[in-house]
Amino acid sequence: MINLLIEREEASAQIQLTFYLHNVSAYSFSCTMHLEGVEGDFRLRERFLKSGELAKVFVVPAHFVKDHLRVNYSITRFSTMGLEGSSNGKIKVKARDFLRKKVFIDELNTSCLKYPLWEEKKGKGRAGKLDYNPKSDTSRDSLEFVNIYDTKELVEFDTTIDLHIEKLVDDPSKVDANTAFLIQMKAFQQFMDKAIRLGVDKVYVIHGLGKGKLRNRVRGYAEDLDVVAEVKNEWDPRFGYGASEIRFK
Repeated sequence: MINLLIEREEASAQIQLTFYLHNVSAYSFSCTMHLEGVEGDFRLRERFLKSGELAKVFVVPAHFVKDHLRVNYSITRFSTMGLEGSSNGKIKVKARDFLRKKVFIDELNTSCLKYPLWEEKKGKGRAGKLDYNPKSDTSRDSLEFVNIYDTKELVEFDTTIDLHIEKLVDDPSKVDANTAFLIQMKAFQQFMDKAIRLGVDKVYVIHGLGKGKLRNRVRGYAEDLDVVAEVKNEWDPRFGYGASEIRFK
């Protein structure tokens, strides 16, 4: 499930509305969004949210709201296999909702309006109507299904991952640039989860050169992990500058 959260708060002697996206699912999503009925252009071009992520997307002064507030959104769910479904819709936010419909959000330690943008119900995505059977999902690296003391798995684990899109999907020609980036990040996150669980000392991530978008996101994600000691992007005789070395504590 992915939720839109709206917090009404007083800041600097004025009331403002703060909008968050909260991904409480085991999947990753990309989101675009824009607001109607407000003064100014509040538009989210594209936002990638990994599993469990809470992201602030808009802060709108209450006096900017000129009409009934409406939130237009479009969402795509994906895995390393590519796109798994998409959804779009519109949410109407009424002033009285802040009095009647707020719920407490532990992660923010406050009460907010909560609007589900994508729900899983009886194995199907509400918006995309995707069949999903947890027992048949072999793409997830979960402690629930893997014996963490399996030495064979550790021996066979390759500490180098190549994130070039042709290494991750069967037909790269059918994957646009934005989707490719999301697939690459999902593959990297799963690789890191497994490396951490298996307790390896270091890994190498081949991201290529390009404009540096993937390299920078890989670095940022790794440096946010408490178990990572260092991320280096130095010359390597095998990869040149197209790979980063990540060392664990």
